[in-house]
Amino acid sequence: MVAVSRVTVQKTVTVEVEITPAELAEFFCALDDEQQAQFFIECDRIARAWEGTTAGHGHQWWLVGRHLATCTCSNDDAREMIRELANGLRSGEEAAVSP
Repeated sequence: MVAVSRVTVQKTVTVEVEITPAELAEFFCALDDEQQAQFFIECDRIARAWEGTTAGHGHQWWLVGRHLATCTCSNDDAREMIRELANGLRSGEEAAVSP
């Protein structure tokens, strides 16, 4: 019998998978509130790399809001979801400064 030596190799493989907005929404909705908040924090961190580009990240968020407000692909429920996020943010900020 011949002895076989084992070699351990570490390899990184990148696989590109297309994901639809509906699939991404399914993943997002399966997260709890802490994980969903972390999602937005990561979006901000990534988008800050856009600074110095034509629009920058703040302008992109404005464009998304305008799209939700005016496009026929949007609906009242989607706009209400964004309003509720903003209301929760305001409520949390007020609670943080209340005595």
